Amino acid sequence: MKKKIETAEKKNSLFFAVGVVLLLAIVLTWVVKGGAFQGSEFAASDYTRLGLHDIFTIPFYSIYYFVVQITFLLSIAVFYGVVSKTSGYKTLVSKFAKFLNGKEIVFALIISALITIFASFSSQWLICLFFIPFFISVFAEMKMDKVAAFAISFGAILVGVLGATYGTEVLTFFSYYAGANITDLMYIKVIILVLGFIGFNVFTVLRLLSVKKKNNALELVDPIKDETDYKTTNPWPIYVTFILVFVIMVLGFVNWNLFHETTIFTDLLTKINEVKIGKEFFIFKNILGNVSAFGAFPLESGVVITFVATLIMGIIYRIKAEKFVESAIDGIKAFIKPIALVVLAYSVFVIIYMSPFVPTVVNAIMDVDSKLAPFLASVCGMFASIFNVDYGYAAYSLGSYFASIYPKDVSAISIVLTTIYGLMMFVAPTSLGLIFGLQYTGISYKTWLKHIWKFALIMFVILEIIYFIIL
Repeated sequence: MKKKIETAEKKNSLFFAVGVVLLLAIVLTWVVKGGAFQGSEFAASDYTRLGLHDIFTIPFYSIYYFVVQITFLLSIAVFYGVVSKTSGYKTLVSKFAKFLNGKEIVFALIISALITIFASFSSQWLICLFFIPFFISVFAEMKMDKVAAFAISFGAILVGVLGATYGTEVLTFFSYYAGANITDLMYIKVIILVLGFIGFNVFTVLRLLSVKKKNNALELVDPIKDETDYKTTNPWPIYVTFILVFVIMVLGFVNWNLFHETTIFTDLLTKINEVKIGKEFFIFKNILGNVSAFGAFPLESGVVITFVATLIMGIIYRIKAEKFVESAIDGIKAFIKPIALVVLAYSVFVIIYMSPFVPTVVNAIMDVDSKLAPFLASVCGMFASIFNVDYGYAAYSLGSYFASIYPKDVSAISIVLTTIYGLMMFVAPTSLGLIFGLQYTGISYKTWLKHIWKFALIMFVILEIIYFIIL
């Protein structure tokens, strides 16, 4: 009985951790007044205390405000629910795992580097999640330790967010509201990215070596594995689909205009849309609809790409409509708990949106004249990171304030607030990539903290040194 209770606690530790932050946010609405910044001036408002009715309606607002993000996660669930039932997917996973057997460390570093770079450059880090379930399937086939498997895949996304260079909405929003240029102090961003990648993967490699030596790996179970004994079939359609989706997403979600101020994709789309029959019928514009140029895809485009890829797989592997729907539902079942956690985390954001106590706390903490001002700014960023699950809202509510108190260092303060957010995403129970990945791979929050705390502490010290240098 005791074992069963302990197992249940481990399985529900993530829901408990997010629930604690949710409860704390509700309590803070009762004891901390709301407020907003107008430049460097703080304007206090009254309490916006949340009652029982508000508490029970918060999840609905969470789904309403973040329907695109949730739909994208559901589209991934449907995709893998369908492809995991195909013989081609199982064959591809099996062959890939067999090829990589004995090359775990080299493979870990290569895949981790690719995911990290993509996340660092992509305007939407959520897009990276499209490829992760495939890697988890391969890792499970290789019987890899699940903490190491999480680090190589989901963890690599977090490293990319920490060392965001040209990408992520967070960097874009802070640059916009603080009046900074994304390309400013790029060498600092690259240094943080490289140090973060090296440090994080040192602990990943040590984990792989340790579990191999002690033979005490935590078993990774593939959430989407189908036990049907398929005959070996050609995996090339899935292989090609993955490559095409990757190419399209790289072209679509990396802002190429930031590199050489090129307008090639915008100009190309304009020319395509101008192709017409007669005087009024624009062929591609009418067929494609209001699509964005490469480099400017919104997250909705990721949903479309994923669903199209799913339909193509269904057609190629001749999956009947009834089986297609059944497989899609199975995929959603495998993803339902991670997605429920995401909805719960977004509920925390809804609370601080309804009761804006974060600016009040920041106003109480920050002292620009203090010798510890860079550290205080990072503490403000840490606090905002926990509650502003959509950190772009922190950029909106705090960006202009920090820009006004650091008028000559707007790019530097932007780096402070975005990188400390990236670091918090490794440990905060409201970190979407963290909680989604831990739930998906079956890792308890406590187990992850035991693995990551040394890296987080070392990286925190490194970041603080950098902050004091650049501010």
